[in-house]
Order: sequence, then C-alpha cells, then structure tokens
Amino acid sequence: MIRAHSSARSYTRWTQQLDPTGTTISNYSSADKLTLGSGLQFPVNLEGWDEIRASVLRGATALTGAKMSLRGYTATSLTVGNFVEIGESSTDVEVDVATANTVTDSGWVTIDKSLIPAGGDLVLAWVEHAGDGVTDPEFIHLGVELREAANKVHIQPNLGTASQSFKIWMQRDYETVLNPTNGSVAIFTTSGSTYKGSRAETVPNEDGSFTLNLDATLSASTDHDIKVSMTDATGTLEQTFTIST
Repeated sequence: MIRAHSSARSYTRWTQQLDPTGTTISNYSSADKLTLGSGLQFPVNLEGWDEIRASVLRGATALTGAKMSLRGYTATSLTVGNFVEIGESSTDVEVDVATANTVTDSGWVTIDKSLIPAGGDLVLAWVEHAGDGVTDPEFIHLGVELREAANKVHIQPNLGTASQSFKIWMQRDYETVLNPTNGSVAIFTTSGSTYKGSRAETVPNEDGSFTLNLDATLSASTDHDIKVSMTDATGTLEQTFTIST
C-alpha cells in the first residue's frame, strides 16, 4: 500500500450555502468559538492535496477586525481548543470577514501533512474570533478549495503485479512534464536511519512517466519511506511517500 496521492486530479472546490438572505451569528465572539454551535464541521480527505483556501461571503453589518478560521481535528468535537491551525508552521487558514457583501478569502495555505491521520480524513470546523462580542453579522456562504502544488512528483503502484513496480511522473505549473530526463527512487526505513537501496531509469515512457521495478528486499511487515526524484530541463523535484510492502 502507498499512502500518497495517485490520481490525476489537481483542484476541487465546494461551498456551504447557509442562507441566501444571510444567517445571523449572534454576538460574534472575540475569543475562539465554534461557529453556529459547532454545526459547521465536516470530514475531508486531505491526503492527496497540498494547499487549501477558505472563503466567506458576508452580508449585512460590517464588523471591523473580525476573522473566520478553518481548523482541523481528528474527530468531531464540541471543544474549540481541539481544532488547530492546519497550515505548515501552524499557519491559520484565516479569512478577514470585516467587510459586508464581499467575498474574501484566506489565500492559499500549504497543508501541514503531519496533522493528517492514517486514511487521510481530517474533520474541519469553522471558528469565529476577533469579534466584539456584541455585533450580529450575517453570513451567506462559506467556501473551501483544495489544490495540488504547482510543481510536484507523483507515484502510483502498478497494482496486480507480483513485483514491486511503480510509476512516477512529475508536473510543473499543474501540467504533466512529457520530456523528463531522469527518474529515480531511494528507499529508507520509516525512521530514515537505514538505507535500503535505490533504482534509476533513464528512458521515460511515452506519457512522460518512469516505471520503476524494485527487487524483493523489503520486509513484508515494515513500512518504508520512498523518496522519488525526477528531473527535467528546469531542475529536479523530490517527494517522499510511505510504502507498506
């Protein structure tokens, strides 16, 4: 099993429609508070995505300085403190909601993959904060967008084969690179302390991918980190995945 993104999708977007005429949030909180009594929680599989962006459409009364954040936890919860910033380096996916009747967004934030549990599902929740505890703003919709990094390496197992066979390919500016010059893989134990060997290919397939065939030296019960590298005219990209043999 490979715990990594292996399909060709690169972008997705959806919206939580609250009320076309506006849903009131009473006494918008100055401290962190689960929005609408924690009713805005939902599980999302983030395993195959690299960046996230939140957006909000406010209605009615403006609220200077108010923020809305999209945070994550491993399960549903009524405790706001369980939900943490999901961007790398504890970056908050935070939207300024001060302006009424305007769609505002957080900008793209790189997802902290260390927060994602096995299987990829993380429960996201909307958290209000930085209000004045008095004003009752209205919200029309809340949006979430996910995308891959513009430049990255992909790996896909050739399922159904007896050998350890993998397909790797790279993308730049969200497009598959059709003329890479090299693809390689290095294998380590999950702790990263023991080098297990490597393979390299110099002739890509017609679709720009490399097929990597590994020997059967891996333990049948141990996870390993597999570092994949690909090179094109611009340079080399690397990404690390975990495999279970």
